[in-house]
Amino acid sequence: MKKIVFFSLMFLYYNSIISQQDVKNQITVCGNQTIITYDTTGTNAVDGYWICHDPNLILVPFDTSPLHYSTYVFINHPENFFLNPYEDVYCYYHYDDTQLTHHIDSILVRFYQKPLCLSKVDTLICGKSITANFNYTIEHSTGMWYSISGNPGTAIFSDINSPNTNITVSNYGTYTFVWKEMNSENSACFCLDTLIVNFVFPPMPDAGIDISICESPWAYICATPTAPGFTGSWSGPTGIQFYDNINGNIAPHYKDSPCVWIRWPYNNYNDTITMYWTEFNGICYGYDSVNIYFHSIIPAIIITNNVNNKICGDNVFHNLEAYPPQVGYGYWIDNIPNTTFAPHANNPNVDVIIDTSYYGIHNIQWITVNGPCRDTSDVFTIHFMKYPIALFDTNIIINNLPYNLIIQNLSQNHYYNEWFFWNADSTTVMYSNQNNYSINITEPDCYNIMLIAYSMFCGADTMIHHFCISSYQELSAEAPFKLFPNPLNNGDVVYISTTEHVYDINVWDVYGNCILTYKQYSYPYLPVNSLKNGIYFVEIRTSSKVQTQKLLITR
Repeated sequence: MKKIVFFSLMFLYYNSIISQQDVKNQITVCGNQTIITYDTTGTNAVDGYWICHDPNLILVPFDTSPLHYSTYVFINHPENFFLNPYEDVYCYYHYDDTQLTHHIDSILVRFYQKPLCLSKVDTLICGKSITANFNYTIEHSTGMWYSISGNPGTAIFSDINSPNTNITVSNYGTYTFVWKEMNSENSACFCLDTLIVNFVFPPMPDAGIDISICESPWAYICATPTAPGFTGSWSGPTGIQFYDNINGNIAPHYKDSPCVWIRWPYNNYNDTITMYWTEFNGICYGYDSVNIYFHSIIPAIIITNNVNNKICGDNVFHNLEAYPPQVGYGYWIDNIPNTTFAPHANNPNVDVIIDTSYYGIHNIQWITVNGPCRDTSDVFTIHFMKYPIALFDTNIIINNLPYNLIIQNLSQNHYYNEWFFWNADSTTVMYSNQNNYSINITEPDCYNIMLIAYSMFCGADTMIHHFCISSYQELSAEAPFKLFPNPLNNGDVVYISTTEHVYDINVWDVYGNCILTYKQYSYPYLPVNSLKNGIYFVEIRTSSKVQTQKLLITR
């Protein structure tokens, strides 16, 4: 009768990639195969065999004796076997001894999935940067890049742990880089792959700065080669022609010259073309481009009629309009400082607003800009004028008769003026168009002086003064009384403030007509409900004087 006995396994293995763990009866394997060996010394074994409890494992005996104590273990389909970073499999050694007793011993084999070393083709790159198109070869892995010593320069990895990292080197030359892929659960289970890259100096020409051409199909382009001895050629859009000189002869071979005249044949201004200067050093191409802008002059034309553009009393000219440019832009200018254009100076339709310190003639122009092309419109003249103000000195003091009265003209913004002088009953009427007025007064009476100040285009302004002279005393026009409110914006009453008793009140209009008279008036206010809006002169007679004040009604 056969007896079965279970023993602890004593084993040997001979694979450099196998490491024994501290766990009893366990070995670890990095990869898809190993050799397991049972030590039969002292067992009296006469025959034996190995089995593993996983259908994906294939066992092939290593020795030819009946004991079969050593065997190869292969993973038949690794893609089906590894569902995790590692898989555990129990293997059993069965043997019979000389007493026909059957023995079984076991071992735990831990297989770590090993990354695959995929040989990458060495490459050549123009420039100092390359993207490594590597991939992880197993699902559960990590990796890292490093550069070997002896490379011609330093290397920078955009992501040292990514198989698709971007590598940038400091110097040109041949570099060797190493990608190390590791099992995520066992960094000692790894694979190394190398990438050898020859970084070649590429041509780096300079095609020059972009060019703007005004009203011409010709352009002179000039490239700077990468270095002396580098050759290249120009290329561009269909139809471009190369010349030996401006207005010279067509010379197609001049396209190989760094500096050359070209002509855009379509005479279609406001086009943009791109020319390319390309160089080849036998390995790498390099090019640079230059843009050429062909511009046309956009006529600057003001639409607004440039006739009698005179503004009276205001600092704004409305709706100055010019044709808007179809390309480019335009803007307004004035020959006088501090002028603004609303809504802004680039708008073809604007209001012109001058600084009130600069009344007078303003010359406005519309300028169009299209690249280097400019056009300036004819001058648009606007005459900003203030309204005239009639004003003269009313401080009249007459001590004796006859008296030569000279009145100083203080008018503003006027072109010329007229003086009128008459007495109370209009029996004496005199006229003058001199700047200052001179009159010889011989008789006591009440007199009127009227000054009309004329503007050339903005109408006229009138000032009237009334005064009376007695045979015994002078009546001054210097008025110590006040009218308020003045101007009168609301209501029908103007109050009179004076330190003397008022006897009579006369109200005159600007034409010298006495329109209101109050005798022996004793109220502190003056009813003006019958007066329309306008300028009036209020004359009061006290015990010693006659005074006059201007009253403005603007209800």
